[in-house]
Amino acid sequence: MSVSKTFIMLTQEDVLAFEKPSPTRKTYRRFLCIQLKIVDPKKQAEIAQHTGYSLRQVQPIQAQVQQHGLHILNPKKGIRRNSLLPNKQVEMALLDQHKGKVGIYDLHQALNAQVGRNVGFQSGYRLLNRHGWKPKVPRSIHPNHNEEDQTLFKKTP
Repeated sequence: MSVSKTFIMLTQEDVLAFEKPSPTRKTYRRFLCIQLKIVDPKKQAEIAQHTGYSLRQVQPIQAQVQQHGLHILNPKKGIRRNSLLPNKQVEMALLDQHKGKVGIYDLHQALNAQVGRNVGFQSGYRLLNRHGWKPKVPRSIHPNHNEEDQTLFKKTP
């Protein structure tokens, strides 16, 4: 099974329009990797030398921008890579359907049905975490506990 990837063709105008004062040095260096590739065409080895990155760091930056667009260079916005569901509205609808149910197993089965294949339990936990849900906390005491029996148990050798 092969996964088809779409690539975005960036032009010099796109890159120059995106250029603005970068909040951090890291963001500027990442942007410079793209600018030197598209606006001033240079080889990846020259870009690595100019930006201070290694060649192994330049290649993934350029590939990510080519696949997702320039907006991933902004550290505050980011993207959801390899997301199972298309958008937040679909996720919210899935969570609303299972709001009264307890446990990750019901959500996991619904997530498998929605996606159309088996996914890991961690995907369900990440989905819950994205929407602000907290993991369940165990009870401090059992609901059927009996203090008299506990004290008797402690006294017997």
